[in-house]
Amino acid sequence: MAQLELVAELVVDEPISTPGSAEPAAANNTPTAPAPAASRKKRGRPPADPNAQASFFCEEAGCGASYVTYGGLYQHKRKHHPWLMSDA
Repeated sequence: MAQLELVAELVVDEPISTPGSAEPAAANNTPTAPAPAASRKKRGRPPADPNAQASFFCEEAGCGASYVTYGGLYQHKRKHHPWLMSDA
């Protein structure tokens, strides 16, 4: 029976530094500048409409908070005025 001999060869382009070593990993390790803002992919929600009018107001005396969406008012009441939340 023939034996197969497996040989693994590790090819490294740059030397690897270990944590705490005094030597840098490579001489050409210069940080690169981030991509310009125009070429980056946008994440998250689109910007809110700057012309939107608040139509949901907090009914707690002296609060004066107002929101464009009911969800914003709901979160405000849940965080700042939990006694206003109905048990229904």
